[in-house]
Amino acid sequence: MLIRHTTRFEKLCNTAIKANNLGIVADISRYRQDHDALHQLIQEQEMLSAELDLVRERLGLACGLVLGKFGFKLIQTRFEPKPNRRFWFQFGNIG
Repeated sequence: MLIRHTTRFEKLCNTAIKANNLGIVADISRYRQDHDALHQLIQEQEMLSAELDLVRERLGLACGLVLGKFGFKLIQTRFEPKPNRRFWFQFGNIG
């Protein structure tokens, strides 16, 4: 949570409390909770995206190594976030 935003939220809440408007205080509190949750989810998404890229790269490297051991050549690999990943193989010289 950013301190700058916390200060702004506190100022808004204090002003609403002084004005005796508890409805606004509740709205500000809900907004603050959602704001914090949003930023937490964005951070998690960025972390997962970086991890996903790393796993895709390792998978591609491992796939090439394994297929090379069996004499296959990987012609094309298409990684999609969907479960239907497709691989096309071509037989090479074994030995």
